[in-house]
Amino acid sequence: MISRKIPAILSRISPGAKLIVVSNREPAIHERVAEGIRREVYRKGM
Repeated sequence: MISRKIPAILSRISPGAKLIVVSNREPAIHERVAEGIRREVYRKGM
């Protein structure tokens, strides 16, 4: 999936819903906040 498509996909998810994304790349969590979508990247090994 192209990363620039992720915000459009996430915008269709109900507020408060949890989404798990599985990837073979660097892990990240996307969370809907009042300002929009926040992306949190974890360091390897977590």
